[in-house]
Order: sequence, then structure tokens, then C-alpha cells
Amino acid sequence: DTDYWILDQALERSNSPDLLLAKLRKISIDSTRIIAVVPNGQHWGLLVSMTIGDLYDLHYGLINRVPHFWLSFQSVEQLFINAGFTLVRVLPVIRQTLKNEKIAIGIKQIACALGVDPDLTLQATQPDLYVIEAVPC
Repeated sequence: DTDYWILDQALERSNSPDLLLAKLRKISIDSTRIIAVVPNGQHWGLLVSMTIGDLYDLHYGLINRVPHFWLSFQSVEQLFINAGFTLVRVLPVIRQTLKNEKIAIGIKQIACALGVDPDLTLQATQPDLYVIEAVPC
């Protein structure tokens, strides 16, 4: 039995992250811990690059290799819950904060237009990635 699984930028590159987590849950014991490093698919730099169509250099910057899936924190959390895990620790890693006020205002305006909380949306765009610790429910 394995006590720890380290998934370093594996979920977004998996063909089926939900099946990967379900298989890990099936072979988990009560003391199993999953440590997952997941790039933030909602990062402001990625949003800006997508907005202007500048996707060429993505694999050199924020994300080293193009993933199969872009995962936000909410989607990662749901993947773990659906597979039978509970998140016990989440560490957002912020390498560079958004300093361009016009971009921040634009992100908030999009959130308002969609009827979601603009401050929470802007906050969710800040981490480059998340380090997540999860345990079986």
C-alpha cells in the first residue's frame, strides 16, 4: 500500500484526471495522502494571453507544457471531492502579482457581467499554481 502519491502537474496532463483520482482512491488506505501541484488555469497571465491570442509562448512561461485540461481551483476541488477525497491543505503559489490596474478592472468587469463576485474572481486569478494535500474521505 502507498501512503503518499505525488502528482506534480499530472492532473491537467492526464487524459482523464477524474479516472486517475478514482483509481488512486480505490487503492488508497486510510493514511494515504495525495500531494498535487496544479497550475492555475484561471491565472491572470493566461487570461491575458488568451484574450489577445498570444498562446505561442505559453509553454515557456506560466505553463511549461500544454496540458490536456485547464483547471481552475474550483474544478480541481470538485475532481477530488467526486473521487472521494477531502482537501486538507491548499497552498496558493503566487510568483508575480497582477500590478496592471486596467487588467484587474477588466477581469472584475467580466465577472460582474457574468453575475459572479468580482473580488473573488480577481483573487482566483492571482496564484500561478496550487499545492494541494488531500486525504480519503
